[in-house]
Amino acid sequence: MSKFLVRCFVFALALMATSYLLGSVEVTGFVAAFIAAIIFAGFNTIIKPILFILSLPITILTFGLFTLVLNGIIFSMVAGLVPGFEVYSFSGAIFGAIIVSIINMILSNFLDVNDK
Repeated sequence: MSKFLVRCFVFALALMATSYLLGSVEVTGFVAAFIAAIIFAGFNTIIKPILFILSLPITILTFGLFTLVLNGIIFSMVAGLVPGFEVYSFSGAIFGAIIVSIINMILSNFLDVNDK
């Protein structure tokens, strides 16, 4: 359980950094970012696999690039649920999801919170 909380903490930091880098993503505080991280974890576990299977034909046709759109959809859905976390455009959601993923990967490797 503690590894889950550390991952949520790292994701929340990545979300805060993304908010600083992108004008179309706004996070009002760390609490909102942490709540968003917990909801992201749930959505990535439950909803994302369902969306991926339903969109598999278009994902294959676009050589996997539609996965970026799926990440943007999840990003927008979480922003709609968490007060203090706003996404102002769908392109902002896609770029936000990309930037959060990159920062999360860097921080996770730096802090060594990945499963081995």
